[in-house]
Amino acid sequence: MHNDFSKYLKDLLIDRFAEEVKMKKLTTYKIGGPAQFYAEPVNRDELIAILKACRDNNINYKVIGSGSNLLVSDNGYNGMIINLRQMKKTEIAFGKVYAQCGITLGRLAVLTKDNYLSGFENLSGIPGTVGGALAINAGSLGSEISDHVLFVDVLTEDFNKLRIYKSDLKFGYRSSNLNDYIITGAQFQLNDGSIEEISKKMIEGQKWRQTNQPLNLPSCGSVFKKVGDKSAGYYIDRSGLKGVRTGGAIVSVKHANFILNYNNASSSDVLNLIEKIKETVLKKYNVMLETELIMVGFDEKEKREY
Repeated sequence: MHNDFSKYLKDLLIDRFAEEVKMKKLTTYKIGGPAQFYAEPVNRDELIAILKACRDNNINYKVIGSGSNLLVSDNGYNGMIINLRQMKKTEIAFGKVYAQCGITLGRLAVLTKDNYLSGFENLSGIPGTVGGALAINAGSLGSEISDHVLFVDVLTEDFNKLRIYKSDLKFGYRSSNLNDYIITGAQFQLNDGSIEEISKKMIEGQKWRQTNQPLNLPSCGSVFKKVGDKSAGYYIDRSGLKGVRTGGAIVSVKHANFILNYNNASSSDVLNLIEKIKETVLKKYNVMLETELIMVGFDEKEKREY
């Protein structure tokens, strides 16, 4: 059965389909074992064809973007990883921007700036894609991607196309009502601006990140969600956990909410350090931290524990 499945996708995608692909090369954490199957569609029709092939052959699948918010198991993923990074076309007209799900926020910020449009400059340093950013309502420096969205195009669980308008979108802090769908694109309304002012804000944001975030080692960005009006880093820092290590993973001394892969860390190293942080903060402050990262290749019991 899998031979027919592989042949179909090789014929469809040519060199954009592969087997036993190392996931550590496809995540910002640089951690993870091999994916059994791997595909990169360039448009929605190819994506639907891949999804239907997985369904018809009872193969599990996981859709990813830039891999910036993922922790992949050392055992890899038994199924199909569908990477949407090739779906990155944009259309810009009259202050409106339509972006496919796979374009990075950084690239979209540059494109909109070059078209004298303001709105994405504060998001430009987030190492993620439009699709991933919408799913978690990513934000930075006082801006969230939901601030400018008009509608989002998705695929339903039956792989049907659906357009969800702003009135039916529900965004919260690092949350949305889009997690039961596969996001394929979205339209945004931006404001007129000058290239000079937009560039200035992007440079200021870049300097802020270089000063406040550990960008020299692999990570997934912030590991834990904000707790009320306090950052998770506030509790981790005051619990004396900066610099604490487990195997090849370490709590950043620059930003306590970053766990870094400083020496060939395994996924187990990261999970053990997460557990240590949660237990320490709970004991000291009676605060239960909740992770932001997406876990791939772990069983449901393991996921629930984190």
